[in-house]
Amino acid sequence: MYARMYGFRYLNSDYCSDLFDDLDRFIRVAVQQTGDKSLTEVHDSWNAVKKRRELEMIKNIRTYSREHEYHLGVLLIGAAHRRAIIQILQNKNEPEGICWNYNNYDGYLQERAA
Repeated sequence: MYARMYGFRYLNSDYCSDLFDDLDRFIRVAVQQTGDKSLTEVHDSWNAVKKRRELEMIKNIRTYSREHEYHLGVLLIGAAHRRAIIQILQNKNEPEGICWNYNNYDGYLQERAA
């Protein structure tokens, strides 16, 4: 409903990321409360796959950036990956000179409209 009402502004917001974090936390607690070891293993495996997918996305962008010249790019990902990717990027130096801008979506739109 929020995505339909507010579009990218919502999907690129901390509010949206907080809701995904809450959902992940509720799922983790529910899985733990079942006491089902195989369900816990599946959940852990799913989280590991998600993490590898996020790291691979960043790796591919860095590879592309080394091999191609460009001045502006856009990374379109599912909103559920937003916070994790930002955290990964904030914990690493960017040797390729990529300047990530994930906090100024509105400013970018206004800048482009001018």
